[in-house]
Amino acid sequence: MQFNLSKLDDVAEIIDSLHKTPQYSESGYPMVRCTDVKYGRLNLEGTLRVSEDVFLEFSRRYKPKKDDIIITRVGSYGITSRVYDACFCLGQNTAAIVPKKINPEFLYFALNSPFIKRQIESAVVGSTQKTLSLKAIKELDIPRFNDDLEEEIAATLGALDDRIISLRETNATLESIAQALFKSWFIDFDPVKAKAEGREPEGMDADTAALFPSEFEASELGLIPKGWQAGIIQELCSRIESGGTPKRNEPSFWDGGIPWLTSSEVRSVIPLQTNEFITQSGLESSSAKLWPTWTTVIAMYGATAGEVCLLSSEMTANQACCGLIPKVAYRTYVFLIARRHSRVLAEKASGSAQQNLNKGLISNHPVLVPPASVAIRFDDVISPLVKHWVTNARHAETLAELRDTLLPKLMSGQLRLPEAETLVEQAA
Repeated sequence: MQFNLSKLDDVAEIIDSLHKTPQYSESGYPMVRCTDVKYGRLNLEGTLRVSEDVFLEFSRRYKPKKDDIIITRVGSYGITSRVYDACFCLGQNTAAIVPKKINPEFLYFALNSPFIKRQIESAVVGSTQKTLSLKAIKELDIPRFNDDLEEEIAATLGALDDRIISLRETNATLESIAQALFKSWFIDFDPVKAKAEGREPEGMDADTAALFPSEFEASELGLIPKGWQAGIIQELCSRIESGGTPKRNEPSFWDGGIPWLTSSEVRSVIPLQTNEFITQSGLESSSAKLWPTWTTVIAMYGATAGEVCLLSSEMTANQACCGLIPKVAYRTYVFLIARRHSRVLAEKASGSAQQNLNKGLISNHPVLVPPASVAIRFDDVISPLVKHWVTNARHAETLAELRDTLLPKLMSGQLRLPEAETLVEQAA
């Protein structure tokens, strides 16, 4: 397939954001900042909020529409998101790309192709904080095919993205189900309240209901079910330990077959792969430890402090990660209670230059300790959901790898569309 080149400025309008820091509010309108921009659909759930006056001020240059593209310009530059929900204003260090004479989905995939990424890398300036200028964005060369072919390429790659989004949405639902049951049993104590009122607990069989008491008692955590304990995270784990880093100047310690997790990778709720790997000798010659499946990992340093993930396979980690190896009865309980306490743990971080947690703060963090019999029954219900979650995550990763393989080949004309469509059908 042959293609031509068009400047991005010829097929889209590029609109800069205001170069100022706003006053944020506890409620109001979403403002999209660089940290909110990630590949795929723009998610507004975690955005900071601004008042109506600030929203109107930052909306003067740009009013979002569905299928627009947001791109980051400073720090983590060149990252793009597609607009679906258009109710937001644009924060500083970002820009909007409004497609005019091109299929928006095709343009989005083109912007994420290696062909464009190489242009972006050569265009950024700055040593301490790299910046992608508005001029450089406008001058990006976009590969162009005929309109029908561009639509077909967009549809083929879009089918993969849609399936990936569906799998991730399913996983979000699975976590919501797990958290809802956790809240019912261990936060609201619904089964205990029902028995205290002479009712049968809803949604459980008689054997499960019999595990719950019918009374409450006072504790350091407030009223808790009688016989349960107010304890600390350490009591739920067989061990708690931080990771380590093999010597960087020893080549034999690196590029082996053992996954080595960093705190930034803890952002993935179930990390399936790591960017770096170490060898057995690297493991044995450092303070890194091999953590088993079902280990809950909490990031301790910097911007990710308090983030929580669950290991679905054996991994090691660096010293910025804390591994909670649970007692068997509490494996799902530890993960979900850590997820619920993520923000509280992050608030415990201390340090002048960088906000840090440590193993002691995590180990001694106060939590409810239910009887092992209750935790086991909870695990019986929740662990199949977690396993389904892992299966979906692996499938989504496989589809993402296929998309990333097809993308440069389609954009460069190396792969014919019918061949790509066959690969997509086989993977889906």
